[in-house]
Amino acid sequence: MCQRKKLGGRKYSRSDTNETRVADGTAIDAHAGSDRLEHPLMNPFAEIYDRPEVVAEYLGALLEQPEVRLMREIVRRPQTLAMLDLGVGAGRTTGFFAPFARRYLGIDLAPRMVATCRERYGSWPVCEFRVGDAAALDDLADATFDIVLFSFNGIDCLSPQRRDVCLRAVRRVLRPGGVFLFSTHNLQMIDSYYVSPPAGSEAAWVPTPERRAKIAHFNDPPANYASREWALFWDGVYGDDEGELRHVYIRPRHQLAQLHAAGFAGVRALSTITGEELSLEQLDDVRDLSVAFWCEARSGNGRTCTGAASG
Repeated sequence: MCQRKKLGGRKYSRSDTNETRVADGTAIDAHAGSDRLEHPLMNPFAEIYDRPEVVAEYLGALLEQPEVRLMREIVRRPQTLAMLDLGVGAGRTTGFFAPFARRYLGIDLAPRMVATCRERYGSWPVCEFRVGDAAALDDLADATFDIVLFSFNGIDCLSPQRRDVCLRAVRRVLRPGGVFLFSTHNLQMIDSYYVSPPAGSEAAWVPTPERRAKIAHFNDPPANYASREWALFWDGVYGDDEGELRHVYIRPRHQLAQLHAAGFAGVRALSTITGEELSLEQLDDVRDLSVAFWCEARSGNGRTCTGAASG
């Protein structure tokens, strides 16, 4: 079920995403403006997200609670900001954020997703949509954007090596004072994929018995993940692959360290369920299926992980 929240007369809400067993950081030849991704590691994802039924799923979702916080931040800023929306999908977030931007660039790896965005929002003067890879932003100039969004755990489609490339690229294209918001799968919830929820539970996401059996077959036993900081995990989102398409799952504390290493400051972890900030003490116990991170680009080197995000 979708939890909804109103803000400025609009409705808001939530959803989810994927990754492959990749162990290298091979560069992707994805030129801006091209409508094909010429890279074998990304093609399985492009093929999945190019399916008409998947595109249709991404038409109906609303905003997640951390994105509501981002909206509140944006409406306080002058309408001269530039926004980069990575993994834009079918334009779920475009209708909310583009009206507040002087430039809105959406990038997605699936040509059908991009075509749908162009069909829906191509007449908006501020909007541009490209087929591309979130870890290949070399054509974008330094300090170009005020806001970067990478929602629905889209960053988890990248291999760990390319994830680091993506984070550093996002930091490079952000202006001082800019905000990067993204969500990622929570490794601390791995055990919940293997077992049925308690009777009477109102869990928001429950895998079927068949899916749980496949999860146990294609992955290590849950105890094996207890000491890991991240893992490539088959969660069966697509159902019809045989253990090939895997997401990155990561511990929130390790994600914080990764963001600091990429040059971000003012990093805050947010619950994807409530949008509320998670304290450092809460990070090790948070049981959300995914966790959002609010990251700032500052001209200095100061780094903090406490205090509330705007809103």
